[in-house]
Amino acid sequence: MIQSIFRRLRSHPKPVPPVDRIVRLGCPAHNCGGRCVLVAHVCDGKITRLDADDRPQDTLALPQLRACPRGRAYLRRQYHPDRLKYPLKRVGKRGEGRFERISWDEALDTVAGEMQRVKDTYGNSALFVPYGTGSYNQLNGSQTARRLMNLFGGCLGIYNSYSWAAINIATPYVYGTLQTGNQRQDWLNSKYILMWGWNPAEMRDGTNSDYFVKLARQNGARVVCIDPRLSPSAVSLADEWIPIRPGTDAAMMSAMAYVMIDEGLYDAEFVRTHCVGFDPGQMPPGCEAEESYCEYILGSRDGIPKTPEWAEP
Repeated sequence: MIQSIFRRLRSHPKPVPPVDRIVRLGCPAHNCGGRCVLVAHVCDGKITRLDADDRPQDTLALPQLRACPRGRAYLRRQYHPDRLKYPLKRVGKRGEGRFERISWDEALDTVAGEMQRVKDTYGNSALFVPYGTGSYNQLNGSQTARRLMNLFGGCLGIYNSYSWAAINIATPYVYGTLQTGNQRQDWLNSKYILMWGWNPAEMRDGTNSDYFVKLARQNGARVVCIDPRLSPSAVSLADEWIPIRPGTDAAMMSAMAYVMIDEGLYDAEFVRTHCVGFDPGQMPPGCEAEESYCEYILGSRDGIPKTPEWAEP
């Protein structure tokens, strides 16, 4: 059946649109963390086709920056019939979906007037730009809006992020800085990769992430995907899929830590020289009487060892 479909496609090739010029650019992205190469075919000032990186070289040291299907389909977003091209003002009740078109001058005056009203009435702390805006590039996104607010006297800030919350806290403690890490090429040296709630085959999280996971697997790494969903990454990249129940991640991690501690599978010397709070002898000054991580995992104080059996229900 698949061969029949391909034969039909070959017998009815899609016409190639005319091209005035070709422009290579970085994918505008949707805050995926990647900036893949897109090749835009332009005719009469309009993009008629998007291709991925077509550079002839494609090596491990300098791989092609291939865009995902979402990036290659950006024309659908760029020229979607429902895309807003001019300001709209709500004229009905909230939720009715009734809007009328207004001029840019009226829109800018309305926004500026409301910002000034809120600032005069409640102060700058009543102004807030959410972390996620649906787009993230040089011309729009929360960082651009926040720059405007800074010029206006400031706004309410945010604490951490829903993307890198754990990394932002843990990395400075481990490495002393957030500006650290290693290249994806180093993944090929891995023996075991956990994709914990991570779905690079669908959401990318940096150009070529799924590609390097694939190469690591070909190089002998075992890849395990922990995700409630049977995601595209679980299907295409993983040797094993663990369908964890939503909200039980911490319980599973604690159970894994219990086994590592109970069976002595951790690097005791590294923990002794680089960690704080692991056991009663490593508590920071002023917290000597507090519960250590080992005591919590082993249940020394609360009588509840965080075993795999404890985490399973």
